[in-house]
Amino acid sequence: MENVSHSDFTSTFEADHDLDVVILPGIPETGIERLEDGRWAYPGTAPDASKLLREHGLNVGWAHPKDQRATVEHKALEIWLPVLLFLRDAVASGAGEVVASLVLGLAGSKQAAEDARLHVEFKVKRGDGVKTFKASGRGRDVLKAMKRFDAHDD
Repeated sequence: MENVSHSDFTSTFEADHDLDVVILPGIPETGIERLEDGRWAYPGTAPDASKLLREHGLNVGWAHPKDQRATVEHKALEIWLPVLLFLRDAVASGAGEVVASLVLGLAGSKQAAEDARLHVEFKVKRGDGVKTFKASGRGRDVLKAMKRFDAHDD
């Protein structure tokens, strides 16, 4: 289990108890969290992901204010999702399904999502700690893994 009380962003979202999801810094599978200019790195899909999550009725927050973050673009045939932290139990129990829906919205179709290379990382915060999902690979396989994550999420 990972601890999410990272000093640089804990105070930003812990003060807002109405959030369902927090977008965390970092580009999955790259190790990039911060740029040389000091800004926190978020994948270029993060703003669109935020909008799509809001369309699902979720209250979304960011770990850093706009002036402290930068979006980083990657290859067009790959989908790099922002790192998400699910805070509410009702949402967290179906986090894989929510993220899969987000992938479909960003890709534009099920086939495009399955054919793309996906880079996904999300965390589910529970009373007893944090459970993390990380996967990179063929979209079809990553989407299946997210379904298994929900099925085994106790």
